[in-house]
Formats: sequence, C-alpha cells, structure tokens
Amino acid sequence: MRKARKCLLLIFILIIAAFVKQRNVEAKETEEMENNLVLQPQAMSVYSKWNFTTGDVIHSSPAVADLNKDGTLDVLVGSNDDNFYCLNHTGGLEWSYTTSNNVHSSPAVADLNNNSSLEILVGSFDRKLYCFNHSGGIEWSFPVSYAIWSSPAVADLNNDGALEVLIGTDDSKLYCLNYSGDELWSFTASSYFTGSPAIADLDNDGTLEVVVGSEDYKLYCLNHTGGLEWNYTTSSYVVSSPAVADLNDDSTLEVLIRSWDGNLYCFNHTGGVEWYYNIGSSIESSPAVADIDNDGTLEVLVGSVGLYCFNHTGGFEWNYFTGYTESSSPIAVDLDDDNTLEVLIGSKDDKLYCFNHTGGIEWSYTTGNSISSSPAVADLDDDGILEILVGSRDNKLYCIGLSGISSSGAAPWYCFRGSVFHTGHMDSDSDYMDDQTESFYGTNPLNADTDADLLDDWYEIYYTNTDPLDNDSDIDSMPDGWEVQNRLDPLVNDAADDEDEDGLTNLEEYQHNSDPNDADSDSDGLTDGEEVDTYYTNPTDVDSDSDGLLDGDEVDIHGTDPADEDTENDGMPDGWEIAHSLNPLSDDSLEDADGDNLYNIEEYTNGCNPTDTDTDNDGLNDYDEVMVHSTDPDDVDTDNDGYSDKIEVDNGTNPNNPNDYPPTTITPPPETITPPPETITENQTITTTVETGIIYSSVVLMVIVGISTTVILIRKRRK
Repeated sequence: MRKARKCLLLIFILIIAAFVKQRNVEAKETEEMENNLVLQPQAMSVYSKWNFTTGDVIHSSPAVADLNKDGTLDVLVGSNDDNFYCLNHTGGLEWSYTTSNNVHSSPAVADLNNNSSLEILVGSFDRKLYCFNHSGGIEWSFPVSYAIWSSPAVADLNNDGALEVLIGTDDSKLYCLNYSGDELWSFTASSYFTGSPAIADLDNDGTLEVVVGSEDYKLYCLNHTGGLEWNYTTSSYVVSSPAVADLNDDSTLEVLIRSWDGNLYCFNHTGGVEWYYNIGSSIESSPAVADIDNDGTLEVLVGSVGLYCFNHTGGFEWNYFTGYTESSSPIAVDLDDDNTLEVLIGSKDDKLYCFNHTGGIEWSYTTGNSISSSPAVADLDDDGILEILVGSRDNKLYCIGLSGISSSGAAPWYCFRGSVFHTGHMDSDSDYMDDQTESFYGTNPLNADTDADLLDDWYEIYYTNTDPLDNDSDIDSMPDGWEVQNRLDPLVNDAADDEDEDGLTNLEEYQHNSDPNDADSDSDGLTDGEEVDTYYTNPTDVDSDSDGLLDGDEVDIHGTDPADEDTENDGMPDGWEIAHSLNPLSDDSLEDADGDNLYNIEEYTNGCNPTDTDTDNDGLNDYDEVMVHSTDPDDVDTDNDGYSDKIEVDNGTNPNNPNDYPPTTITPPPETITPPPETITENQTITTTVETGIIYSSVVLMVIVGISTTVILIRKRRK
C-alpha cells in the first residue's frame, strides 16, 4: 500500500510538471509569433514582364526611344542572328532589318538631320554602319573594310549646328561621318577599334575632343578634325569604352577607361594619369560614373570579376565577386525613388544583378545563359516605375518589372555609354539627354526644364519643337507648357483667340487659370466669360463666395449675388438662409421664424435651426438653452456627462459641468463574457483553443493511466 501511495504521488508530480511545461512552451510560442508579426518595409522585387526571342545570342545592349512620337517607347537591339530589331513597349515586333552578319554593336539614337525625327545608328559584322529612319527604312549605310564591333557616338564635332557620327572598326580606323553618312575624316591606329569613342571638350577651349581605346594598347585623344592631341600606352589591349566626368570638381574633365592589363585608369584632360587601380583581370566592361550615395561626389563603377566601386579619387569603396570576368557594363539609376542609386550589371553566371549604393544585393534575375549585354532602363508603360531591359546569350531580350515600390527616381546613367547618344557622359538631370548633348542644344545639364515652362528640355526639342531656352516660344504671353497642356499651339500667337467661345480670350483664360477649351471650366452653370466680366466670380470655383450655393444657382434660381455670401447684408449667409427656408433677399435677421423668442440672427450665431424651437430635441427650447441655461442648443448633452440637458435641468444639476449630474443608482445586470478563441496567424494558423484542448486531453489521459496503474499495484499488493 505504501508503494501504491508513492506511485500516486510520483504520477501526480509528473502530471503537474507536464502541464506547466506545456503551458510554458505555449506561452513562448505565442510570444514568438507576436514578435514575428512586426511589419517589415516592403522590399523591391522583380518579375518578368515579357521577353523577345531572337535567332541567336544577344551581345548588343538595348536602347529606348519614342520613334514615332506616339507617346510610348520603342526598344532597339541587335542580335547575332544578323537582325536588328525594333520592339514596341509590350515586346511586340514593330520592324526588323536583316544584315549580312552579326549585329554585336549597340544602337545610338539622335535627330541627325534636324527634321524632328529620330535616326538609329548601328554597326554590323557585315562591314557596314547602318542609319535607319524611325520606321526602319535605311537612310544610308557606310561601308568599311572589316567588321564593326564598336558602337556609334553622336555629337556636333565641328560646331556647325549639325551632328556628326563617330564609329570605330576592325580595319583599325575611327571614322567621322556627317549626318548624311559622308566621311569627314578618319584616324588610323595600329590595331582594331573595338570599344566606342567618348566625346567631350576636355581642355575647355570650346571645341570637342574624341577619346577612344584601341587593341594596340593605346588610348587616343583626337581633336575635332581627327588630329592627334595625345595618347597613352597601357600594357595590353584597350577594348573598353571611356567615360568622361569632372570627378574632382575642378571644372576640367577626367577620362576613365579599363585596359586588359588589369588597370582602371583615370586621366586628366592633358593625358596625365591622375590615378589608377589594378583590379587584376582582363576586361571589356566599360566604366560608368554617378553619385550613387547622394553625398555630392561621384563614384566610378566598372565590371571585372564581378563589380567594383571606387570613389572620385580612385579609393576602393566596395566590390562584389561573381567569379567571372564580366563583359557587361554597369548602369546607375534610382529604381525605388529613395534618393540613392542602384547599380545594375549582367554577369556570365547568367544573372542580372542589382546592387544598392553600398554594394549589397537588392535582387538578381536569372536568364538562360550568360549576359554580355549591358542593361538599360525606361518607363515603358508610363506608370512612374522603371522597367529593365537586357539581352542574354540564351537568344532573348528580357523586360523585367519591379514590384514592392510605388515610383522610381533619377536615372543619370540609364544605358550603355550613359545615354542613347553614346557620348560617354552622364545625364545629370535625367531628362534623356546626357550632359554633352545638352551642350549641343544649349540647355542646362543640371535642370531638366531649363526655361521653367513645365516642359522638359527633351520634350520641347523633340515633341513640341519649342525653344527650351524660352518659356514663351511664340511670344503670346502664355507659357509653352500651359499651351501644350491646354491643347493650344505654342508656336503660334493665339492669345486673342477664343477657342471655347465663352467670351474670354485664350490669354484671359490663362490669366484666370480657366480652361480655354471649356466654356464653363468649373461646371457651375455660368460661362467663364460671365463669371469674369458680369458677375466678378472665379471661373474655377463653383462657389466663389463660399456661401454654400453654386454660382450658377445663385444667378438662375435664387437671384442672389454669387460674389457676396450675404446678399442683403443681414448677417446670415445666403446658403444658410436658403437651407433654413428664410429669404436671402430680405433682411429678416430680427424676425423669429419659429416663435421660440430667438431672432433669426441669434439662431444663426448659436448654430440653431430658425424653424425648429428645439433644434437638438432634448426637451429644452432653443431660447431657454441660449438665454437661461447657456447650454448648446444643438447638443443634447452639452457637458458630455451622459445626462441630457433636460434631465440635468429637471434634477437641479449643472448641464455645463460634467462633474455635476443627478444621483442615480444603477444596478447593471450580470455580464457574461465569453471571449472568442484567440487566433494568431503568420504563414500558418495557430489556434490557442485547439492547443488548450490537446493539453487538457493529455492531462486527463495521464490521470487515467495513473489511476489504472495504482489500481493494478493495489491488487497485486492484496494478492
């Protein structure tokens, strides 16, 4: 019997321990789940919007332009299937052109002949540089002796107001052509020109220089007529394309380029080496320049065995190691509109990488093969968020969308070579034109809207043909942006016209901020002309005098003055009088419409209804509330103590003091509260009631087992 008692005691202790432990585990799980429910900021992620399959690998880097001025962007890219493609913004084929060999070159885009239409330039291994019009027709082609790997660049070299085209070839020549494809000059090196030229006024003398690398180990600087200014010999091939920027903010430009000797070089404008950094691998990736961390100084980005970032003095900032010598060149854009830039680069490990400004991976996107193409970004669907375009050696051009963000920001290096003009400069104000191209058009490279007319510089140059340096191109006293927004002609003086025949000229509509195409801009029943010239009201405000009545209703229905809230000057607004069935055309302020001994004006000032003796229906008439008790006639319980003003008055308490109320004994009924089962959900559902049931069931089971064991022991003891 003694053993049985010991067994019972031991079983009882185990049951309690199991119960307490299980409750502790349950509490810990609940606490962990609550902690995990803290909301995290939404992260940027990517998805495939569309892809376009060509017949061979894509080494060419895409460019984006609105070729037909339809307000949507087109995508241009070459393929090693010998074709050059133009796709619409959804990835559908607009047109293509078949050359006689691979199209490795990346397209440049510009209005070469100043006819407000864009031309497209691209080289081919079939030994031709092609110039296409916006619909894919050939405007001209320029034959050379060997294949063209290089990509063209566009600038006004000779300052004649027309753009020239520069292209390097495998016949060891750099060609300068005019806008119609005629050769102006050429420069011959000792080996191939694989990289693309950069164009800049390096020495600040008012004329442009051309800098380009060759496989004869040299970087060349030529003047605008093709004469050699200086050169620098590296220790290996120079197939990278140079970038140009004022890195140290000294008002002179530096030149950045990679060589296969493993070095990233920074040259001053005279060809002296300012600094270099040995990355230690042969490379054809070209540098990009941007202030990625928004600290006021520029960073230099370049592909190597991964991606490297340097500061403006050549100091190492960060790198990411992919294990592959990259051919893709980086771009720098603010994808998520956080005022810092993301860096995108393709890799031979089949991925497109996106890094934040400190070198951390934001995301990566895997294609079906290695990526030598450089990415480009553009807002293809005009939703304020950039899309990313990149070609792959799996024969596809990918369009990648972003999710988890609401807008994108600046794009100072948005494609290969910085912009579609391929000058090797950044686009500081993100207006589609790089800084060198803005110099050609005379616009401010640091301000997207130089003349502050609400139209971006490129929009004026390409779409409206207005002067980006004059906010009123037609001198009609109406800004170009306002005219475009309101469907007027910014190139014709139409100030005296009346498009909507409302009695106001276009200029008067501008001065009154009304719509020149809508006779009643605010839809209040009065034409803009009537409002301005007859009633002196605001044609963009439906209730000019803020009396609660539409201007048109005041004129047509009530006969009141739409420019005066109190037409008869009786102290009560017209709208209030109309709403309470009083006469807004007669001074009835000292009348008592409801007979409660309050004048109409007193009803208005106290917020009462002049046609109801007890506005708040609390049992006290408005007069008593205002004049006797000083309570609010529009509030049943003025002091918010739970008792109506009437009850307090009847019980002798103060209806204006929340601490003074009738003594009332209230015996509330017994309240039974059955709490609902508590449920915490995160990825999976944990139901406390179910767990509790399991716990109690386990306890009951252990009790039963314990009792059974005890009974067996007792019986054995008796035997």
